[in-house]
Amino acid sequence: MQILVTNDDGIRAEGMALLVKELSRLGHAVNVISPRTNQTSKSHSITYRHPIDVEEVPLPGAKRAFAVDGTPADCVRVSGALLPNAPDLVVSGVNHGLNVGTDAYRSGTIGAAREAAFTGYPALALSAMEGADIPFMLLTHLPTVLDMALTVRDGFLSVNFPLGLGRERTVVAAGGQPYNETAEIEEGRLGEGRLRVRIRRSALRGSQALPPDLTVVLGGKVAVSALSREVGTPSLREPGRMERTTQENAS
Repeated sequence: MQILVTNDDGIRAEGMALLVKELSRLGHAVNVISPRTNQTSKSHSITYRHPIDVEEVPLPGAKRAFAVDGTPADCVRVSGALLPNAPDLVVSGVNHGLNVGTDAYRSGTIGAAREAAFTGYPALALSAMEGADIPFMLLTHLPTVLDMALTVRDGFLSVNFPLGLGRERTVVAAGGQPYNETAEIEEGRLGEGRLRVRIRRSALRGSQALPPDLTVVLGGKVAVSALSREVGTPSLREPGRMERTTQENAS
């Protein structure tokens, strides 16, 4: 397949380098268009008000690779100007950190996959818990989730890798509010009535139920969620084909 790879951690992110290496090993033709710098939590932001600078850079395993002074969604949007052929599949990630619950609305990793779905490309977003064995996860699950992504209609696939061996995959609805976020004024005024405020992500609220995709990952399984491309309406697609739990034997 012709695969376009992007991410939100930037062109030099380890997770994306591992993904490109594994896709290339599997025989796919890989092109990379990635933000030059980290674009975490940029969601589906698109740059309209000024031109976007692009630089072609060397990247092992990629036919061509471009660093973009823009957002993850920008990277998908400009692919038609940079590449001669449309991709068969867009893969975003592997993100360093989970994208579960309401992160489906905030994540730049997922924003790129959603932009691909809007454009008409099959798309897959990959994220991993901090400390996950990404090479093992890709070796064990990548061929299957690539095929699954091609079956999704009017949406795209989001996959979250757990810690540990994580040989099982569970198809699960995404949603819920996994975090308690607060804004705090940092110490030290900047003068002239200016303050500095920081948004902090803290523990779950005591009475709050975990979102189903986070529950799956914390249970040591790979969470596979099909999301609608319409913002605000994540849902499973083709449940008859995808609502199942599978177990792979890894050698």
